[in-house]
Amino acid sequence: LEGLEAHRRSVAARANIPRVAAVLFDVNGVLIEDEPWHWAAMRDAVLPFGIRVTWPQYTRRYLHYDDCGALRLIVADAGKRLPISLDELVARKRALYRTLLPRDGGIAPEVVELVRAVARQVPVGIVSSAAREEIDDAVRRAGLDSTFATIVGAEDVARPKPHPDGYRLGIRQLIDGGRLTEGLPVLAVEDSPGGTA
Repeated sequence: LEGLEAHRRSVAARANIPRVAAVLFDVNGVLIEDEPWHWAAMRDAVLPFGIRVTWPQYTRRYLHYDDCGALRLIVADAGKRLPISLDELVARKRALYRTLLPRDGGIAPEVVELVRAVARQVPVGIVSSAAREEIDDAVRRAGLDSTFATIVGAEDVARPKPHPDGYRLGIRQLIDGGRLTEGLPVLAVEDSPGGTA
């Protein structure tokens, strides 16, 4: 197809797509391409206990869990009992992650511009299995503090991803804040199928 006919068909096809009323972004792997840093931090956190986690293992089995859930599974899969608590292991992993994060928070300038452009059209938010402290820090460093209408991190819900609780909370916060009308479509931008359960 060429010219006006191609344009006419394109417009007709898009007319059937519902307008999105809000956009909720994941952080890791979407706003920040930091999954290799999370893997390296998890790998290094458990290595002193004789547990090895490869990149393929991480991406296949642990990627879509929050730190606590992923580390719990890593230890269980290794069949080990650690001399430290799960909370201490999570703190160790998060400290290692912070040493890998760039000074600008890791959100690329073109991603910052994309988020701002979307936010000029519809409310935007974050729903992530990342630690809230990590999310807030990256958003602040990127200068997006006032851009997001809602931010939901792992600690904000009883069951983080892959459960849908974070998305339910993010949508509820948008509705309660008068930024979204109940029942309108919301787009989730994710990097893994486990994030949109």
